[in-house]
Amino acid sequence: MKIPVEWVNSYLDKPLRAADMAAALERSGVEVDGIDASDVIDATTAANRWDLNGMAWLAREAAAHSGRKLDQNAYEHKSNSRPVSGEKPLVVTIGNPQLVDRYMLAHLRIDNTKKTPVWLARRLEAAGVRPISLVVDITNYLMLEFGQPLHAFDAAKVTLPVGVRLAQPGETLTTLDGVKRRLDPADLLITDAKGPIGLAGVMGGGNSEISAATTEIYLESASFNGSSLRQTAVRHGLRTDASARFERGIPVQAAALTLARAIGLLKELAAARLLAGPVDRLRFTPKPVRLPVRADRVAGLLGIQLSVTAIKNELAKLGFEAAGAHDMLHVQVPWWRPDVATEEDIAEEVITTLGYDQLPATLPAWEPAAIEFDTTWAARWRAKAVLQSLGLFEVVTYSFISEAQIKELGRSPKPVLKLKNPLSTDQAYLRTDLLPSLLWAAARNRTYSQHFGLYEFSKVYRRSKPGELPDEPLHLGILVRTPADGYRSVKAALDRLSRNLNVEVVVRPGGGETGVAHPTRNGQVMAGSKLIGWIGQLHPGVVQPTKLGSEVGYLELNWEQLMAAARPRRYHVPSRFPAISRDLSVVVDRTVTWEQIKTELKGEEVAFVGDYYGADLAPGKKAVTVRLRFHAPDRTLTDEEADHRLAAVLAQLQRKFGAEART
Repeated sequence: MKIPVEWVNSYLDKPLRAADMAAALERSGVEVDGIDASDVIDATTAANRWDLNGMAWLAREAAAHSGRKLDQNAYEHKSNSRPVSGEKPLVVTIGNPQLVDRYMLAHLRIDNTKKTPVWLARRLEAAGVRPISLVVDITNYLMLEFGQPLHAFDAAKVTLPVGVRLAQPGETLTTLDGVKRRLDPADLLITDAKGPIGLAGVMGGGNSEISAATTEIYLESASFNGSSLRQTAVRHGLRTDASARFERGIPVQAAALTLARAIGLLKELAAARLLAGPVDRLRFTPKPVRLPVRADRVAGLLGIQLSVTAIKNELAKLGFEAAGAHDMLHVQVPWWRPDVATEEDIAEEVITTLGYDQLPATLPAWEPAAIEFDTTWAARWRAKAVLQSLGLFEVVTYSFISEAQIKELGRSPKPVLKLKNPLSTDQAYLRTDLLPSLLWAAARNRTYSQHFGLYEFSKVYRRSKPGELPDEPLHLGILVRTPADGYRSVKAALDRLSRNLNVEVVVRPGGGETGVAHPTRNGQVMAGSKLIGWIGQLHPGVVQPTKLGSEVGYLELNWEQLMAAARPRRYHVPSRFPAISRDLSVVVDRTVTWEQIKTELKGEEVAFVGDYYGADLAPGKKAVTVRLRFHAPDRTLTDEEADHRLAAVLAQLQRKFGAEART
C-alpha cells in the first residue's frame, strides 16, 4: 500500500515529516518498506486491521502516536455530508441477507463533462491509482480515504429493481476486464430485472459500466460477507482492491459514512443532484462494544505500573472511551476497531501509544526440548555427493508445468492436477514426475556443452481418492545428455547410488512408458518385489523437439521407497591373504541379463566385464564376461583350488541358464 504523506497530513493540525509519520504508523502495526523521494510511504498493513487501509484512519493513528491532533473541522467536513431524499422511487431487494450486512444505493444525476480536479488526481497517482474519469476517480479516492469500496452503475443501463442474490446455474457475466465468466452458485451477485450486473464486492459488469455518455448513476455502498467474497475472488482469479478490503470485514457504519462523503463530493465536483435514496438495507443495528478492563491486569500484561487515569488517557488518544475507577474500567471500543475484543487487545493499544521503550527488559523463559534428528537428510546429502562426483549439476525447478510440456511427452493433461488460479498458462499443472522439468532445463542449457547431467530432489503430485489431498512423494530425477551411451551414464549413477546407500536394486528390462522411453533401452527399477522407478534412454521423438541432438539417459526414483529398502551396512574383516582373479566368458540367451547372473552368483565376489554380440555366435545368443575373485580367510588359495571354484561357478550357470563356456 502506498501512503501519500501530504494526504494524511491534510487531517492533522500540524504536518508530520515522512520519517516521523512512518515511525508513528509502525507503532500501529503498519510495516514500512520504504519512503520515496516524493514523500510516499510504501507499506504493508496488518491483516487484521481493516481501518489501516484508509487515509482518514491512518491520520487518526499517526496523530495518536505522534502527539498531533486531528483537524476536526476537516475530518467532520469529510464525513458529515447528508443527502436529501429524492423524488423517484428506488427499489432494492436482498435475496441472501445472511451474506449482506448492509446495502445502500443512491440515484444521482451528474454533469459528466466535469474533469477530475488536479488535487484529487495527484493524490490518486501518489497512492498508485491511475485517474480514469471523475465518477470512477471519486469512488477510488473514497475507497483509499475510508477503506470502504464504492461502485457506480450507469442508471440508463440498469432496469430496476436492483437486487443482491446468489448466482443461478448457467448464468454468465462479462466483467469490466472484458472476460466472460461462468458463474458459480456460491457467487454473490448484484442484479437488475434482466440479470447479473456485477460480482458483489469484486468487480462490476461491463453491461452497466459508466461511460462518457452517462448522465445518471446508481451509487452503491455495502458491507458484504468477507469469506464469501474471498472464495468468489479466488474462484475467478480476480482479486481486486475492493475484494481485498471486503475480505477483512468492513463495519456497517463505514458504508453510510462513505456514501455520505461520496454524495457530497459528487455535488461539489460533478454538480450532482440526488434523485432518489439513499435506500438503506441494514440487516442489524450494531451495538457498541463495551469491555470490562482491569487496570491491574493491563499493568500485569505489560510488566509496568499504570494508574487508571494513565490508561484512560492513552486510550482516549485512539478514540476509546473509558469510564470507571477503583481498578475497573468499562471501555467502549470505537466502531472502526472491530479487531479489539479482549483485555489483552486493550493492553496492546495502551503500550503502542505509551511507547514500547517503556517495557522493562527481562530475560525470556527457556525450557530445553529434546532434539530429534532427521536421519533422511544424511542419506540425501550422501546421494548428492555421489551425483556431484559423477559431474552432475543439481537444479531446482518449479513444481508447475504447462499443458504443452505434458503433450510434448505424448501424455494427456486430463489425469494431471490443474491449478484453479495459475500464475500463467506455463504454470497451470502440477507435475506427476520430474521428467518435464528436467528436460526443459536441459533444453535451456543445451548450448553450453554436449555432455552434461542434471539431477533434482523434489516432490511430485498425483491424484488420490476424491475429496482427499494429492499424494506428494519425494522423487529423485537424473538426466544425462551425452553424444553416446546415454543409458550407460544413468545406469552408472544408479549403481553408485545403490552401493553408497546399501540398497539392493535390480533393473527389470522393459516396462518403460510408450513414446517416452526408447523401446529397447529401458527398464523398471525394482527393490525386492517393489517398483521404485524407471531407467532408460529417452525416445528420439521426445528428444528431437528439444534440439538436444544427443542421446539422453534418464533415471527417476521414488526416494522414500528407495530409503525404505536401504539396509544398515555390515562389515567384516577382509582376508589378510591375496585373492586370485579369474575371468569367465559364457554363452547364454540374449534374454539373460547381467542382473540375473549377479543374483545367481550372490555368494561370490563378481564384477561385470563386458558382453559380446557377434556373427560367430548362434542366433539369439550372446557372450557375457565376468571377473571373479576367490580368496580364503586363513590361507592363500592354490591355482587348483581357484580353478575348482571357477568350475563350480560355471556348473551353476549351466544349471540355471544353460550357459556354455566360451574359449
